[in-house]
Parts: sequence; C-alpha cells; structure tokens
Amino acid sequence: MTDGQLVADANIMNRNRPEQVLLVGWLSMATTLAHFS
Repeated sequence: MTDGQLVADANIMNRNRPEQVLLVGWLSMATTLAHFS
C-alpha cells in the first residue's frame, strides 16, 4: 500500500469507526518503521 492509500483508509475508518483511528495510525507507523528498520 502507498502512503496515499494508508491516509485514505484512515479517513474511511475515521468516518465509520472513530474509535479505531488510533489503531490505524499505530499500524501505519509500525509499517513505516518496519520499512526503515
């Protein structure tokens, strides 16, 4: 997935399930860190 897709998915989650925004953000961060580690 591209960064744009991650942002789009986060926006969709934000509209549908606001309580999951932090989870989506954490997964995005973990995925990004994994690429650089």
